[in-house]
This record gives sequence, C-alpha cells and structure tokens, in this order.
Amino acid sequence: MKELRTALLHYSSPPVVGGVEAVIGAHAGVLKRAGYPVCVISGRGTSEALPEGVAFEPIPEMDSQDPSVLSVSKALEEGRVPAEFQALTSLLLDKLERKLAGFDALIVHNVFTKHFNLPLTAALSTFLERHESVRCLAWCHDFTWTSAHSRSRVHEGYPWDLLRERVAHAIYVTISERRRSELAELLGCAEAEVAVVPGATHLFEEPGALPAVAELAREWFVGHFTTGAEPGVRRSPRGCPATRSSG
Repeated sequence: MKELRTALLHYSSPPVVGGVEAVIGAHAGVLKRAGYPVCVISGRGTSEALPEGVAFEPIPEMDSQDPSVLSVSKALEEGRVPAEFQALTSLLLDKLERKLAGFDALIVHNVFTKHFNLPLTAALSTFLERHESVRCLAWCHDFTWTSAHSRSRVHEGYPWDLLRERVAHAIYVTISERRRSELAELLGCAEAEVAVVPGATHLFEEPGALPAVAELAREWFVGHFTTGAEPGVRRSPRGCPATRSSG
C-alpha cells in the first residue's frame, strides 16, 4: 500500500503558540511515527519546533500577519477587493505549485473557512481544481461566516464566498457534532457530507487529550486516504450532495 506524501498547511505552525498550531504539531508527529513522509508548510514556524523527522517549508505570504496580507485583508474587511489581491493570490499559487510538487495529500487547517488570508484560500482552491489527483482533508475548526465575532469581516460575493463554498475534491472534517451541523448548514450540505473526528476540540484542556485526538486523526486519515475510500468530492457551490471524483 502506497504511503502518501502528506503536507500540513496553515498560516503558522510551531513554535507559534495556538490551538491549531498544537494540533498541527501533534498530527505531524503521529503521521511521521506511522511511517508517512510529512512536511509542514506555513507562513511562520521552524523545523526545530516540529517532531523529529518532520520537514518544514516556509511560504512567508501564507502568514496572516505578513505585511502584504495584512494590507489586503484590511481592504477586504471593509468590503473592497484591492488590486493587490489578485497579485498576491497569483504569487501564492506559484509558490504552492512549487512547494507541493510530489505531494499526494494535503491536510489544510482553517484556511477554507476563516478570513485571515483570503488570497491563500483562493490560491489553494485553484491549486486543487488543477490537481484532481491530490487528496485534501479540509480540517475546519472555526467558521467566519457563522461567527458572531467575525461575521462583519466578510461580504457577499468573491472572494468572501469562498469561505462558504465546497472546495474541489476535498473531504471536510470538523471537531464536534455541533460544528458538523454548523458547517453542513454553511456549505448547504447534508450533515453526512461532513466527517467528525470524535472529541477533537482544539482546546485540549484535559491531560492527554491532544495526543489522543492526534491518534484518532491518524486512524481516520489512514482509513480514508490509504485504502481508496472517499477519494474526494468535486466542488459543488452552496449545494450537496457533491459529485464524486474518479481519482
């Protein structure tokens, strides 16, 4: 059975302190120990802060705090799409094409449902449309469109609608039954179209919770990505069920 080359993507990664960053480090560690070639790709982080044997590749413009991203995000939050948006999206797409060459699977944390770097969301969406053989797990912790704290930062139309549209041949995973219901409603899907890794909250306040959730994620990943099950779904704007891809 082929061992998939896997990349984990987020705005930042360890040693940056945060719930999602902790999850990424744990996921990378259990997948590496299971024998999978793993690389973390983010805008900010270091290889030294990752588990032994996990590679790190930086793309500075993936960082939500990168000056160019902050400038574009400010305009987008005001309801304007600045000229720099497309240029930054194209730059990110070019870098992703080079960094992701040879990878079989992506685990993308929050980028498809949060507004912190919409050029990255657009670039990754385009990348997956171009590369149907690359499997993608969209790991969704939080959703801007349904958040009382951040709903005002998104507006009708492109590119904000990317955060409530299905992404090409991605499998969506969330962290609880409540979040599954919320995400399914946001995407216009049946709840069965969104997977849940049981107990996978991103706070991990109880001792041993983070390693346990990481192991559950590894088991889910292996079951879905290495057996040929659930090869993915094609993009289905605001509606489900989406059509299944052939590979």
